[in-house]
Order: sequence, then C-alpha cells, then structure tokens
Amino acid sequence: MDSNSMRYGFLKEEDSLFDEWEHEKRKAKGRIDFVRDGVVDEERFNSMRPRIVFVLKDTDGGGFDLREFLFCGAWNEKSGYRDGSHTWGPVRRVLRKLYELQGKVFPSDKHESLRGIAAINIKKEAGCQQCPDNLLDEAVKQDGAYIFKQLSFYDQSDTVFICCRTSSQFRAVLENRIAVSKISNKEVAFEAFGAHCAFFESGHHPMLARESEWDERIVRSVEAITGWFGSNTPH
Repeated sequence: MDSNSMRYGFLKEEDSLFDEWEHEKRKAKGRIDFVRDGVVDEERFNSMRPRIVFVLKDTDGGGFDLREFLFCGAWNEKSGYRDGSHTWGPVRRVLRKLYELQGKVFPSDKHESLRGIAAINIKKEAGCQQCPDNLLDEAVKQDGAYIFKQLSFYDQSDTVFICCRTSSQFRAVLENRIAVSKISNKEVAFEAFGAHCAFFESGHHPMLARESEWDERIVRSVEAITGWFGSNTPH
C-alpha cells in the first residue's frame, strides 16, 4: 500500500505543522534539506499499547521523508537499495521484543517491520554520521516551539518516547511549556508529562548500542512504564 494512503487523523495536523515549519526555516536560511518524520503507519501505531516513539538526533542525509523510508522497512525505493541498517536494524530487533511484550506477532516481512512505530528527530535538517550536542541544543533553541507542538499530537493515548542520546534536548523542549514528573518504578527511572506520555534515556544511539544491554534497558523501561500507565488510568 502506498504510504501516502495511510496518512489520516492527526498525521494531517503533523503535515500542516511541517509545512509551516519548513516555510519558516526557508525564510530564515534559504535552501535547506528539511526531513519530515513522525508516525510511519497511524493505524498500526495506534494498535500498540503503549505506542512507541524513537527520538533520535537527525538523519544522515536529506531530501527524503523519513516516514516513507521506514514504511518500506528502511529501504530506499527510489534508488533501489536498502539503507540505514546500522540504525534501524537494532530498532527492528528491539521492536520485535516489544511486540512480544504486548502479545503481538511481529511482521515477518522486513518491509513492514517498522510500520508500528513513530520516529522523531530533534534536528529536522539533514546531518551526517555524527551530530554533536551543540547542534542539537541550537535546534532546540531555534525550533523548540515547533518540536513541542509535534510532541503534543501524541498525547492522545499511552505513548512512550525512547530517547537515543537525546533526553537532555527532549527535556529542554518540555521545560517551561509543560510539567514533567520524575518517576522511579521497579528500579527503572523515567519522566512523565501530559496526560498519556512518558520518556526515558536508552543510553545509546542504536548504531552504537550493545545488543543485550540496550535491548534489556528498553524492554524493562517500557514494561515499567506500561504498568505505571495502567495504575494511573481511571477505573
């Protein structure tokens, strides 16, 4: 199915935000490689409980829509080759474990394996292999209001944001805009905001993560947050 046909609901609002956001950045800087991101497939994303959002730094290169790229399983259909395996291979691996945690069957087709998530980059402009913190901090300074508005679209149902060396910038986006509560649950520390959102630091970018350590930390944290969501839901 064409990825464009999957865009409905709040994704229309997200696209409208990107139109405004990109327009403002072009006015300020001229030509830029603005990379859109967010929910890959809204129907599958909304079927997850909790819903999973990976928060990364930026993309290695520009001129594409990250949602379309992930809809095809991190396969560049235009050029005909698969790309991004160093980042999205580990994400796919841990996502399989999160599906098992929710009692769901993980897609056997690699082209469909990343459709149940959302992915948000702090810096929307194209980057390269490494993105130093000062560039991320500058992105928060310039675009914090836009980033926060994008995050607000996700406060509809229980959502976990998995920060990949981005928690300080994520926290800075929320600062002075919404209350954030620090919570420790089952030896897992995370932070909650809004009605249905929580985030934690995974400790590594997926490309640099040690499999057992990174996977275990994410699964344990998501499990604890899921329990916390359940205990805070009115009955």
